[in-house]
Amino acid sequence: MVQQLENVYSRERLFHVGSTCTSQLLCTETLNRCRYLGLVNKKTHRGLNGGKNFKHCVPKPPPSTTNHTTTCIHTGHPGAAGRSVPTTTIKVGMLNVQSVSPKTVDVYDCVTDHQFDLFFMTETWLKEKGDEVAITELTPPGYTFLHVPRTTGRGGGIGVLFRSHLRVKLEESDGPFRRNKTSNALFHEEFEMLATGISMSKDYILILGDFNFHYDNQNDADTKRLVQLFDTLDFCQLIHAPTHNRGHTLDWVVTRLPSGDFIKSTSVDDFQISDHFLSRSALISAVHHVPGKRSYVGTLEA
Repeated sequence: MVQQLENVYSRERLFHVGSTCTSQLLCTETLNRCRYLGLVNKKTHRGLNGGKNFKHCVPKPPPSTTNHTTTCIHTGHPGAAGRSVPTTTIKVGMLNVQSVSPKTVDVYDCVTDHQFDLFFMTETWLKEKGDEVAITELTPPGYTFLHVPRTTGRGGGIGVLFRSHLRVKLEESDGPFRRNKTSNALFHEEFEMLATGISMSKDYILILGDFNFHYDNQNDADTKRLVQLFDTLDFCQLIHAPTHNRGHTLDWVVTRLPSGDFIKSTSVDDFQISDHFLSRSALISAVHHVPGKRSYVGTLEA
């Protein structure tokens, strides 16, 4: 028997806690006590549909004070109404490394220390052939490295280290640098075509890169043009802190609105291996994807 409460419940009645709709059986005070003891969250169903009816009838428990890497959210996807989808956090890093070959140990340590699931690099300066040793040195066990080198001249190039069980889709765009003979106007034209095409997808979208435009200066003509494009496509840029040692925000993280459905947090750290800072993002990824939905991650160097 449960005593010292406004109501008294029999053993038989409490026996059904967790297997029927408890909000119809218990008063609020008793229900909160049962939640504290872990009784309400107990699942008694088994098999592929186990716990489905239970999840629908039990009210949402109060927020926990303990940090968990796994939670449940409402996806909002077509056909998913009324369901909770298990999710996990994917850690993403981005850095303009300014030549990765002499910094392979630093990159290796950065990925393993922060436990990044994906680590994007711009300005890798890697060549199509001849840098196999450097690639081996920077790749931790359980990771895969993909890169797109600049085919002419020195510098440039993008790369991504990612856990081998993940799927990654790379998109490449030359940036507005004189050395690759791409003007700002041509970059805008190409990027607008690419971004417009991506926006038509129903997938989650993440665009990362050193855009080399000052997001901190909203009066800059190039920045203003990109911001207007993002507004038109319902995109948003999430990095507002300086990402360069001269105080400008050059490295951007762009996603679709509302960003909270996909990105939990972003931050910037001075990693001190180049004049750019390390950008970190925490993504929300569904463990069991809704049919017809796939999560892609794209990287762009500008």
